[in-house]
Amino acid sequence: MTVVRVPQRWRRLGWGRAIGLAVAGPLGALVALAPALAEGGAAPPSTASFTAIDNAWQVSGTTDTSVTIAPGGKVTFGYPHGMTVHNADFGSGPAPTSCAVTAGLNIGSVPPLPRSPAPPGWSGTCTFNTPGTYHFYCDQHPTVMRGTIVVSTGTTTTGTNTTRTQPSGTGAGGSPLAGTPARAVVVPGRQHGSVLAGTVAIAKAGAGWRLEIDLLASLHRHAAPVRVGRFGKGGLMAGKLRFRVALSSSAVRVLRSSGRLSLGFTLILRPPHGSRVVVTRKLVQLR
Repeated sequence: MTVVRVPQRWRRLGWGRAIGLAVAGPLGALVALAPALAEGGAAPPSTASFTAIDNAWQVSGTTDTSVTIAPGGKVTFGYPHGMTVHNADFGSGPAPTSCAVTAGLNIGSVPPLPRSPAPPGWSGTCTFNTPGTYHFYCDQHPTVMRGTIVVSTGTTTTGTNTTRTQPSGTGAGGSPLAGTPARAVVVPGRQHGSVLAGTVAIAKAGAGWRLEIDLLASLHRHAAPVRVGRFGKGGLMAGKLRFRVALSSSAVRVLRSSGRLSLGFTLILRPPHGSRVVVTRKLVQLR
């Protein structure tokens, strides 16, 4: 039997169990990839962290914006470095059991954490006792800075990370996307010129929905992002839809002068009735 020593910091992230399965052979790999086939799989971690960067959320140093934790788990939010202001607001949806500011400005009850968007140097921790899905966003950048925390029921194994997606709901008919967001929404991370192009695969459940795409960018140093492009189409049909989003004249001027433009990409699918689905990405447009 081979003994694998797992560093303590990996254990805190819930990786110790995954590593054990990986070295146990093919059977262990099957259990890791298909947790629904066996009860009593690895439990979700009890801690997680979201770091604000300009302008996105990142889970534990990755590009993910969604995480699953166990009931009673704690999630740390922080903004260590940057040039603008951020916070984490749960809006009118489910809220954490409790939150506490651990560094930076403490100017009112939380959440939001901090109470208002604040400059770099703040951090705080929220506790989640009740199973469910918690969506949050930055009050300063509500369109591009969104994240999701799933508190499991404690009886089944779920993935801890997803693609950079923030679904607000899929309705009774299922997801409007044909496949995972990473596969269904195809938009190259680097493109050239004044038009951004891509495709989105619509499932049968998405027929009749409306598609909206917003592009956001900071056109001046330290300035908050503004919308620099929009695309909309209603009455969607199942299949692959190609889209092209033209940049605004002000965005084109910045692109031509600097040679590149960092974009926040937000794709929104709205049903005739019910909740929307939102997919966000970070892109770079080149001259």
